[in-house]
Parts: sequence; structure tokens; C-alpha cells
Amino acid sequence: MSVYYEKARELAALLTKSDEFKEYEDSKQRFYGSESVQEKVKEFDIYNNKMREKLQSSTYSFEEIDSITEEIKNKHTILCSEEIIEDYLKKERSFKVLVDTSINIILSTISDPEDDLDGAFKEGHKCGGCGRKCI
Repeated sequence: MSVYYEKARELAALLTKSDEFKEYEDSKQRFYGSESVQEKVKEFDIYNNKMREKLQSSTYSFEEIDSITEEIKNKHTILCSEEIIEDYLKKERSFKVLVDTSINIILSTISDPEDDLDGAFKEGHKCGGCGRKCI
């Protein structure tokens, strides 16, 4: 069993050397290192929690619920358009795609060891490991 853990750790070490990971780590440091960004996130969290409590504590019409929900979404969109936040979310997604793709390749190989995964890239698959299910 230890060989599997060793190989998993090797893969993890390779992933941490990727451009996606390095860019994610840089953006994460900027995100968590910015007091103004952290204050905005905290303010949004407080607002979001208050609005959700408000929705749960009273009876509203569907229109009122939609209006409150839309207001929350709008504030969230504004928050996420902040440059540091937007960059952090983008880089986080990019790294998660790399990790998910790696997992998909492993699972695809387990389900069909004879599958030519390189062919998936040549055929335009961005996932690389879905077993051609993404088309």
C-alpha cells in the first residue's frame, strides 16, 4: 500500500511545481494579505448572513424572496469583480481544474487501462481524462 501513497505524494509534489499552483499561491497571498479585501469579504459575509436570517425568520412572497436573493447576488457580483478577489477566484479555479483533470485521468485509466488518453487531447478534450464523455 505504501507505494500508492508514495506515488500520490509524487503527483502532489509535481502539482505544486505547476504554473497553476504557483499563480494560485501568489494570488492567495495577495487575497489574504489585503486588509481592504478581507474587510470587504467580512462585510459581505455579515450582510449575507443577515439577509439569509431575515429570509428564514419571516414569511415572504416569492417575489420578495427573488428580490432579496437578487440583491445578494448583485452584491456578490460586485465583490467578486474586485481585481484581487477576481484574480484569486480565477487562479483557484484553474488549479482545481488541474487537480480534477489529474483525478479524472486516474479514474479513466482505472476504468479503461487501454484508453489512449493522449488522443483525448488531440481530439480537443480539455479535460484530458473523461473517457470522451465531455463531448
